[in-house]
Amino acid sequence: MMSTVTNKTPERIEKGPIIYKNWNAQLQSKPYFGSEEYPLYSDVHLTGDLIGPHGPYKIINTFSIPYVPELLQRLVLRIDNHLERDVTKYDSAKTNVTYYHGGTPSEEIAALISICLGIKLKSGGVLRHFSPEGDPKGEPSAVHTYDKPILRKPVGRDYILPYALEEKSLSNASLIARFIELKPLDAVALIKTARLYQDALWISESHPEISWILLVSSVETAAGYWRKSVESELERLKLFKPELIDLLQARGGAELVNEVAKLIADYMGATKTFIAFLMEFLPEPPKSRPKHGQIEWNEDTLRKSFQIIYNWRSKALHGGIPFPLPMCRPPRKEGKSYWEKPIGLATHGKGATWNIKDTPMHLNTFEYIARNAIINWWKSMLSATENFA
Repeated sequence: MMSTVTNKTPERIEKGPIIYKNWNAQLQSKPYFGSEEYPLYSDVHLTGDLIGPHGPYKIINTFSIPYVPELLQRLVLRIDNHLERDVTKYDSAKTNVTYYHGGTPSEEIAALISICLGIKLKSGGVLRHFSPEGDPKGEPSAVHTYDKPILRKPVGRDYILPYALEEKSLSNASLIARFIELKPLDAVALIKTARLYQDALWISESHPEISWILLVSSVETAAGYWRKSVESELERLKLFKPELIDLLQARGGAELVNEVAKLIADYMGATKTFIAFLMEFLPEPPKSRPKHGQIEWNEDTLRKSFQIIYNWRSKALHGGIPFPLPMCRPPRKEGKSYWEKPIGLATHGKGATWNIKDTPMHLNTFEYIARNAIINWWKSMLSATENFA
């Protein structure tokens, strides 16, 4: 679908992630300052092309060797620059991390493709630079570059995320063409969410226990932003700590209640927010499912599972207890499907024991749920901006 953005206010250049601001700068006919090409690396064979337009961005399929599960340059990203760097716009008197996610503009694009397709994808450094007055064919560049990303693959065992190795079509990332239709802060939240997902997948085979944390954090980032859009700070405080409302009302009245709500509402009910988001945007079950090791796809079971997963996330971050070993192992293959959860009464390993009720699903199952829930949330934000101008 072609972008329908007609808004030409400065806000869409002043706010948002870099690729969003640059795209809007092009829409507003800002000057062209040159282009760069970046290699995008993956271990997945990609077919087709990315359906667009995509403003100042072009994603080129290199059509690398058909299925070879090796890290290769699968895509080339060309970025036309319409943003002029102006350091005078920055306020050095205070820290501001509103738009910070730790990546470059090329990583923003790579993260969006990664979450759309469910693949590992990272950007390398600048390959070629194009200047307005220079060689129209561009010039090779080694400035502002960095090494090819390192991707570790399993040795002597199966893959933990086998679906992430399957051949994908770029046409399934067509949602990126509508990224520009988002509101500025919606775009920021989506990029931060996608970047966490991107990193979660990248280390899934070498450090699955950390991949779990990043994947939960990706969902949590989206969930926290979503919760703000559907409930005010005061409503969240009433929902999670109604007794505090009465205490504050008695001590300082409505003004104190509102001030405290703004300060602490974002830190309350994190587990409930995480579960509510996943249930709100829960995808349909996978089309291909195993007969054995299958989770129950119903509200009661999934809510309990998400509660357990979030508890493990808290233990990992605050108690130094990694995600359970059976939840970090490769799923068993059954035909063309993979088991969705560990089975048996319990798992023993590395000095620990996990009862089956405490290991609700494999990482590959949660990745499917998380990624598709985030995509459903992305689509919901687009629906909400149909009249945005």
